[in-house]
Amino acid sequence: MGEVEATLNAKAEAFDRLKTEKDEALAAKDKELASQAERSKEMQKELTNDAANAFADGFAEALAQAACANPRIDTSCCDPLNHIVDGKVVPLEIPED
Repeated sequence: MGEVEATLNAKAEAFDRLKTEKDEALAAKDKELASQAERSKEMQKELTNDAANAFADGFAEALAQAACANPRIDTSCCDPLNHIVDGKVVPLEIPED
């Protein structure tokens, strides 16, 4: 029985080592995935800001062109967050989530 017991003990120890290695590898992967998810959120925010800035820059350029083509035009009520309702410029209502 001593040899069988020694073999079982060796296999149990090997199993425990493999389980520990697996658990450590999974923990490392979880940490890596969390880091990637955080970076993805940061990149999404950056892209959203870049798009908003590009929109604002384009709007300002369009207003400048309109003012250049029509020097007497009043663009003071023009804003990218306004829209036309019943022939009047009014603030755009943005629903809150």
